[in-house]
Amino acid sequence: MKLKLIFIVMLVLKSFLFVNAQEAVKIEKQGTGKPIIFIPGLGCSGDVWNVVVEKLSRNYECHVVNIAGFAGWHTQTVFNISHIEKEIESYIRNHNMASPLLIGHSLGGFISLDLASKNSALFSKIVIIDSYPFALGANVQGITEEQARQQAEQIKNIYLQMNEESYKSQQYAILQSAISDSAHLNIVLNWILDSDRASIAQAMYEVLSTDLRSKIAAIDKPLLVLGTWIGQKQLGRTKEMTYNLFQDQYRNVNNIEIKVSDNSKHFIMYDDPDWLISNIKEYLKK
Repeated sequence: MKLKLIFIVMLVLKSFLFVNAQEAVKIEKQGTGKPIIFIPGLGCSGDVWNVVVEKLSRNYECHVVNIAGFAGWHTQTVFNISHIEKEIESYIRNHNMASPLLIGHSLGGFISLDLASKNSALFSKIVIIDSYPFALGANVQGITEEQARQQAEQIKNIYLQMNEESYKSQQYAILQSAISDSAHLNIVLNWILDSDRASIAQAMYEVLSTDLRSKIAAIDKPLLVLGTWIGQKQLGRTKEMTYNLFQDQYRNVNNIEIKVSDNSKHFIMYDDPDWLISNIKEYLKK
């Protein structure tokens, strides 16, 4: 009876340890040279960086992040920015990386900003691809962080309550303004639909409810922002308006360069990869 009880306790502990040992990220390495860390956007696989990594891995060591809950990688944990950042920091230190470059797209850009604002010394340079430190503030003038938190909570609940067909239609409509090519659009759509809905909703909440504009003043390394405006052209957005908006959102960062693509919607790595890669290469050489 005593041995049976011990066995049961061991099974319970084993199960507990398994649940609590879930990874927040998986990171894949390709190439050799100075290290670069790539963080993907909402619901995306690290494969979103394939074209960029294929070019840069010839001269750089590329470390591509995959986020738990996204693109078919289902775990027993729900998205948490803090956990993601801690695991990336641990990965950098455990692999003795010397001041890697940090590149993030969309949600990955937001994570990069938050991570660099907390520990700027870890990185040599940061590249942000079409991401704002206060996303709702970029679209709703004068909104406070508290108001943003309330709106983000509403959006999160809508995502969680939406039926599958409505959710698919909504995501498809969003991606039409984010990707020009239908083949790439369907790839990203399938990644999102194959993601954990709770993780998608929580990621949306964390980004939309958080204002990093004052916090990014702590970033003392060079920062490059590559933005887009074509996807919102039908809403009256111009390139000049977009550039000014980026300038305003990043006004607390001292060492910053901002460029806006003329040919790309939100996913620059698909719509204008040559422009993206050439700008990253040029920035690395400076």
